[in-house]
Amino acid sequence: MAIQGVPSAATIGNQLNEVTDDAITLKWSEPQNNGKVIKHYTVYQRIVTDGKPGVWIELKKITDVSVRELRVELESDKVYEFAVTATNELGESFKEDGKIRRVKASRGMWG
Repeated sequence: MAIQGVPSAATIGNQLNEVTDDAITLKWSEPQNNGKVIKHYTVYQRIVTDGKPGVWIELKKITDVSVRELRVELESDKVYEFAVTATNELGESFKEDGKIRRVKASRGMWG
């Protein structure tokens, strides 16, 4: 029997993120659930100042697990990091380094 545990963190797709001047639409894939049904996703954001990541802030808990995207407002000239965790009855996934996405918002960068 496989060992059951908390799910893996969701992977935010590089090419799937839609960025405008003042917002980004994060899209992620369903992670490994490690034997238990995923109950919800939680989207986190932190601001990076002078190369130092700040504190994670919970943006939204998404209880409809068929929804795997979220539009997030951005402020120009700030650097953001985003992570999406998954939660099953055994707990919440970790914010894994390889699955954290960094975005720099700068006016006109995408226009």
